[in-house]
Amino acid sequence: MMKPDCNLKKYGDENGNNHLPLHHTICCDKKNTNLNAPFYVFNNKDSTLNHMKSLNDSNMKLFCSDINKSGAKEFFTTTYENIYHLSKNINTNFYECFEKNNNIKLHLDIDCKEDQFDGRTQQEALDFYINESLNFVFDKILNKINISKDDCSYIIFKSENSIGKASAHIIFPNIVFDNIYSIKFLFSEQT
Repeated sequence: MMKPDCNLKKYGDENGNNHLPLHHTICCDKKNTNLNAPFYVFNNKDSTLNHMKSLNDSNMKLFCSDINKSGAKEFFTTTYENIYHLSKNINTNFYECFEKNNNIKLHLDIDCKEDQFDGRTQQEALDFYINESLNFVFDKILNKINISKDDCSYIIFKSENSIGKASAHIIFPNIVFDNIYSIKFLFSEQT
């Protein structure tokens, strides 16, 4: 295994000890964290990708999380199982990062802030934007990729809403693109 550089923090050692970063709110104790693989954190994406390549482990995936409100992120590698346990037990948001060589399902990230509620309740505003987004996909996108609305299934994940903000994710599991840039290109043609 590659020797960690000075920008690397390792969470989860060979003895099963889990060392979580100080800026996270820890909502569980060690026995409930259930990390089954190392968790490597870097301050930039390139270092993380290089480390992932050196591990040569197809189960390790690239994720990131926000470390402050300015949009600064930390990047890390871990497995889907670990990210599941971490997201259940740590009060922060994790994002999977997709590179140009990753197939990816069509998905939408919907964030609705209080100034966009337009007199609606938070839930009504979120539902409105979910419906608007689905209609956009049905009306503008599906015909471009030769898929009918009847053949299109989707999953909606609503995030736990915070004061002044509502969020949801829509995933279309049967619509897979070569990479994230194909999705961006398709949507850029429609605006």
